[in-house]
Amino acid sequence: MKKNIIIVAAFVLVALCQLSCEKLVAQNSNNKSGFGFRVGRNHADLNYSSGLYDMYTHKDHWQNQYGFFLNCQVSKHFAIRPEIDYIGRGVSLKFEDITYKMDAKYVDLRLPFILSFAPNSIINPYIFVAPEFCLARDGVITYKSDQTGKISSDISDANLSQYDVAVIGGLGIEFPLNIGQFHMSLAAEGGYSIGFFDTFSKDEINCESILLNPSPYILPPESSRNNKGIEVVVSISIPFSSFGSND
Repeated sequence: MKKNIIIVAAFVLVALCQLSCEKLVAQNSNNKSGFGFRVGRNHADLNYSSGLYDMYTHKDHWQNQYGFFLNCQVSKHFAIRPEIDYIGRGVSLKFEDITYKMDAKYVDLRLPFILSFAPNSIINPYIFVAPEFCLARDGVITYKSDQTGKISSDISDANLSQYDVAVIGGLGIEFPLNIGQFHMSLAAEGGYSIGFFDTFSKDEINCESILLNPSPYILPPESSRNNKGIEVVVSISIPFSSFGSND
């Protein structure tokens, strides 16, 4: 129920932002306010505070990312871009014969603040920073060793905290793409995200659910576990003015 309420609240927020964008467009026919779609990859990882996990090698763990956004152009150089993203997070660890992998799927509500340096140029570089509210939806944890064989478990609130708050910052480049009188823009951006909440669940912290902890000798109460990742995304943005009448 809590998840559904949060998702509904996210869509209500986006709808309100859309109304604000439409007002901005009405005030300025050259406004870039509009909507768009994002697709990319997240180089996901987890940061363990305890040095007892240092024996594990962190392997590359690329996860898919998809999103929808509204671009609200506040001024010539400044925009706000509320987003809803479906993104994979987790970690891939290796130590001798032990392999541990977490494939966690999240729904993120983000609010990027964007500063553009050359909004009227063919190439427009920009920087951005965004707070993120992250909701774990599903996924799989896999543990494999010579002693146990392969063990898998669906992700739930028993083995992963369902909520996280994070921040992402990065840079991008935007290019115009015009098809006749229809105006769009393409962008490529990269960012680094860091989570602030411990992702160990209450059951793990209370030692009631430690089956798939990377090591049975390292209990979650002795450490914290935080999301981090490097995101590489391409996007297409369509201004609302593209749907206006052309005189």
